[in-house]
Amino acid sequence: TALPLGIASPHHHNFENSLHSTLLAKGTMSKRGKASKGKSSAVGYSRDRAGQAFHANTEGQSSFSQKPDAQGLNILCLDGGGIRGLSELILISETMNRLGGGSKGFLPADYFDVIAGSGTGGVIACLLGRLRMSIEAAIVAYGKLVQEAFSERKTMGSTGGAYVAPKLQKALKAMVKEATGNEDEKMYSEHEHGCRTMVFAMSKHNLNSSIPVMFRSYLASANPGPDCTIWEALYATMAHPDLFDSIDIGDYPLRQSFIGGEIGNSNPIGHVLSEVRSIYLGRYVSCVLSIGAGHPRTIQIPDSQISRLFRTKELVAMKDMATDSDRVAEDMARRFEEVKGVYFRLSVDQGMQNVDTDDWEKLDDVAAHTHAYLSKFIVNRAMNLVVQAIKHREAMVAVAWIDGRIQIPIKRPITLKYCPAPISVFTGRDDEIERIGLCVAGGIDERRVCVLHGLGGAGKSQLAFKVVEKNRDYWTRVIYVNASSQETVEETLRALAIDKGVGESHNAALDWLGCLKERWLLVLDNVNHRSISLCIQDYFPHGNRGSIIITTCLADLVLHARGPNSAIQISGMASAQALRLLSKVLGLRGRTLSPDDAHVTNELLEDLGHLAPAIVHSGAYIGHNPHMAISEYRRLFLDGRQRMLEQYNRLPVRIDDYQAIYTTWVLCYGLLEQKASQQLLWFIAFLYPRGIRPEIFEQSFLHMESYHPVVPLSNLERGAENYIKEYLGQFQDDKGHWGSNAFSHVISELASYSLIEFDRTNSSYGSHILVQDWIRFVVLEQSEISDRLEQVTALLSRSVGCRDIESAESLSFKRALGSHVNKILGEHSDRVGVNHATYFADVFKARGEWDKEELLRIQVKKELEEHQFDSGHQHVLKNADDLVAVYRNQGKWTEAKSLCSYVWETRKHTLGDYHIETITSAVSLIEIYQRHNLLESARELHKEVAQSLEWGFHRCLAALDDATSNAELELNRMGSLAIQLFQSVRCLDHTQGTLLDMIFIYDLVLKKLARYGETHVTIRKLNQEIAALEVLAGCVHMAMRRYETLLCAQKLALGSGHRDTQATMQTLVDVYLALGRWKEANEIQRQMFDMYEFMLDEKDRTTSILKIAPLLKEEPTHPD
Repeated sequence: TALPLGIASPHHHNFENSLHSTLLAKGTMSKRGKASKGKSSAVGYSRDRAGQAFHANTEGQSSFSQKPDAQGLNILCLDGGGIRGLSELILISETMNRLGGGSKGFLPADYFDVIAGSGTGGVIACLLGRLRMSIEAAIVAYGKLVQEAFSERKTMGSTGGAYVAPKLQKALKAMVKEATGNEDEKMYSEHEHGCRTMVFAMSKHNLNSSIPVMFRSYLASANPGPDCTIWEALYATMAHPDLFDSIDIGDYPLRQSFIGGEIGNSNPIGHVLSEVRSIYLGRYVSCVLSIGAGHPRTIQIPDSQISRLFRTKELVAMKDMATDSDRVAEDMARRFEEVKGVYFRLSVDQGMQNVDTDDWEKLDDVAAHTHAYLSKFIVNRAMNLVVQAIKHREAMVAVAWIDGRIQIPIKRPITLKYCPAPISVFTGRDDEIERIGLCVAGGIDERRVCVLHGLGGAGKSQLAFKVVEKNRDYWTRVIYVNASSQETVEETLRALAIDKGVGESHNAALDWLGCLKERWLLVLDNVNHRSISLCIQDYFPHGNRGSIIITTCLADLVLHARGPNSAIQISGMASAQALRLLSKVLGLRGRTLSPDDAHVTNELLEDLGHLAPAIVHSGAYIGHNPHMAISEYRRLFLDGRQRMLEQYNRLPVRIDDYQAIYTTWVLCYGLLEQKASQQLLWFIAFLYPRGIRPEIFEQSFLHMESYHPVVPLSNLERGAENYIKEYLGQFQDDKGHWGSNAFSHVISELASYSLIEFDRTNSSYGSHILVQDWIRFVVLEQSEISDRLEQVTALLSRSVGCRDIESAESLSFKRALGSHVNKILGEHSDRVGVNHATYFADVFKARGEWDKEELLRIQVKKELEEHQFDSGHQHVLKNADDLVAVYRNQGKWTEAKSLCSYVWETRKHTLGDYHIETITSAVSLIEIYQRHNLLESARELHKEVAQSLEWGFHRCLAALDDATSNAELELNRMGSLAIQLFQSVRCLDHTQGTLLDMIFIYDLVLKKLARYGETHVTIRKLNQEIAALEVLAGCVHMAMRRYETLLCAQKLALGSGHRDTQATMQTLVDVYLALGRWKEANEIQRQMFDMYEFMLDEKDRTTSILKIAPLLKEEPTHPD
């Protein structure tokens, strides 16, 4: 393989290799290779835009104010090679993938000023240049063309080429018609798009000189080619005499016959450079990319007579093509030997030996060999150099000398770069402007460094430009540096040194600035690459004077901030400012926002995340289309956010020179050091943009092993579970515990690149809605979206944890999950699976969103029925219990009574009267009877349940002796049921005899529980409720003794200051007073007073004393 010439900075290699390894490894290139039908032609950036696309300014502004001629030309030349031309398309695809960083819609025609080719290379050149196809569409069109063209051979003994010419003609016409709508579209285009296309063929009657005929897409000042259709030009370049018959083009008497351009010109790069000189004289070249179709090195004419009879013509043709291409490539390598980083040659070196020119069935082999070629280190490095040269468009070689003429030494032009002005519609940010101005325009004899950091596209550069504009008179000199790489920083400073006559190195410029006694400002814009951020201080002038502004998406650079208000985080605009910005953009086109638009406008701004570039792009597009209402644009925007934002690039006149707002995000994503960080971003893309807590991942990890699905997992759910286990398993420490430090390192890396932001007020992270969309629709494969969605759904459902735990921490965590669950449910086109619905219903239960909980509980009920679960199955009955609770919470007492009666009867039949679940259903039914005003039914059921509860306690006591059982938990549940039962008694108007019978029953139970001590939580609660029941039955003395016992137990277990202890003390005071025991009541009150004096502050102490003071009185002297 002829290797690319030139050496690039190792820092640039790190960036490109990182981007390659992250996006390509995920199948980005394969995704780009799948073009949808009907997208073969598109309108891309304008000509000026093409020269600045991805020009190392990820914040959205052009780097400098330059004349168009200062930009170097990019030239692409493609060899002929039959069906092996697919390898050329794949190499171009990889180039575009790296240039676009994974974003869609970028066209080769917007990056190359000239695209030329011969043979099938000429066909590809026309597809990409003249027809302006995307690389995806070109691959599809090319595959269809070669399949049709080489599908039918002539019969034995036929003269001319080996294949049927009409098949090729038909295929070419169909391809052109699909792209343009007219199969006879002319090769010459009246519309100047900035990219010129050249296709080469040979005159059939003039082969000796090997001078080709050129079919152009533009008017030539000399030696114009034939005026013909696109399909005729493409047929001519493919018509190798051993493969296809020649073609006659033109009208008599100027009619000419043409054969394939590969005859002596398989690699037409020399002729291309000569043509470039004739049309671009006075310009400079940045990149010459020559791509071959592979190397059939060992081609030989077979000895077999049969093989010679059938294949000799094709084999000789292949050999001629390869020999011609290699010879020219070698000549070009020598021509550009002294100029590094301009000429590049890419051609697959292995694997093509067995792929014939016409064997279209081996297209898969061609693709496989090309991918293998791209995986080589030296090729990957070469590809990085190609991308750098195309992207930067530096004026490297004068066009006047690229055709091989002897040149005189010339100096490259030195371009000093001025700080750009803010866009004309810049709006708001007054507070930030003032704070930045106070920082960098303050202090005379001290260095001030202000760091503006935040999400790419938030408007950091524009804000810096506005500060410079507003305070320009303060500084004698303002130096603007595009700091996207070390190369651009040093090149700018070198130009400054030369301009000021202080030297020819960047250090000379820094020394000069450091020695200045006057005020100066250095703007280091777009410090977004880790390699430049690590050494950014090396580009600070020495001394203690001057001011510096840094714009970056790297939060860690705030360490360099110096001075007041020197570290400022830039995020989305405030709502009012965003509305003003949109109004201003629309106002440029005479449109105003009516009051009727207010609601939908605010919704659109929310959808845009109040991100300034997105607002500008949307407003400009709406203004450009007078018929489009804001509501219509919002509908289209929600259908395809990225596609609608990129429509701005196609407007004939634009307000700003913003790149796609995704550009910086692509850079940051590619620089993430850990795969786990990228995967975490995939999870975050599906969550609600705010309230993203590390606890979600921690709780999911902790509950993974204890998780039990309601129904067997589907294949999709099983795959999601395995993925989550594998991902979360990365954070497990040596002891099998959750590694908080390891996870913090990963999530902090995302925050350091501003891909997410930390909300200190709520101790959670947030992600911009457009970043989430970019991850989902650009970074991720569309085919994997459903899998990713299921993984996030499973992550949330696992994090909910055990459904029986209702601690304060558990409820708080579930309530915090609500926004994420709502978003996930909205993402699912169909309902979520029953395994998730059960846990998500618990989230809505904790949040008190009964209507949403009811929908999920009913869904679970139906799906369990579909899975043919028995009516007595625990999952069916548990869900029914939950649904009963939902009905009760909503006041749907009829539905609650019906379902609860069914559940109680079912449990009596399956579990027995004394089982705790049966008793639970009965107690619930009693409460429903009460609320439904069915008091007699409630009283009858109450008596029955009281007996069952006594037997239930007996079973608990017996089970407590069994060390293997979980009787402690069941005892607590029985105690809770007893308390519910006691509380319901107060509303049932039981007779005193009934009340005494109940007191007697539970007093016996408590005596049997005495071995666990009076301080046991269940025993304390039971004593409290029985004492209240004794007061209700008129047994005040019994209640007094029980409250005294309870108070002692609470003091031992909880302390005197606990609120439960204080409540019992106050209740005991009331009982003492009811019995006329003034002395005891006063003693308790004095204890409470002393406790308040000791524990409360002045304000609370005064309040408490006022509450208890009326009760601090002496016992009456006379009973009356």
